Amino acid sequence: MNSVLDGQSQDTELMKLRVEYWHKRLEHTLQHTQTATKLIYLADGAVLGFCYFWIKALGVSRPSIGTASLPLLLLAVMNYLHAGLIGNQQSWYNGIDARLRILLDQPQVEHQKTWLTYLFPKSTHRTYQAIHLAICLALLIAGVSMLLYGFGIFPVIPLHSVKP
Repeated sequence: MNSVLDGQSQDTELMKLRVEYWHKRLEHTLQHTQTATKLIYLADGAVLGFCYFWIKALGVSRPSIGTASLPLLLLAVMNYLHAGLIGNQQSWYNGIDARLRILLDQPQVEHQKTWLTYLFPKSTHRTYQAIHLAICLALLIAGVSMLLYGFGIFPVIPLHSVKP
């Protein structure tokens, strides 16, 4: 009788360890995504602020706008990479979630479906990924336009002084 209880106790302990392991991995995945997202938002604000003050300090000239495009283009690349990171983290999250559901013998959560469901990304990760791809595209367009302006491809932007 004791050997049966010992076997059940060992199985229960092993189950606890497995659940704890996958739970920690899930927490790590979520924490990593949240930290990376906070950092990219900080970088977005810092680079855009830098470009603003760069152009304000050097004046609205072709060289100042052209050189300000470089950090903007780098930021576009960073947002693109961040969108990829979010997709990778979603893959980890889904895999860990599936493992936990198998261990705990739980079904997948069913989501309510409406006609609007088909118009939007199916997960928070995909929504964040779409946001960062849109940011990347906007930065890429702005950066390339600024670079081309710096090279003289576009005509000079006429500036009108504002009288107080």
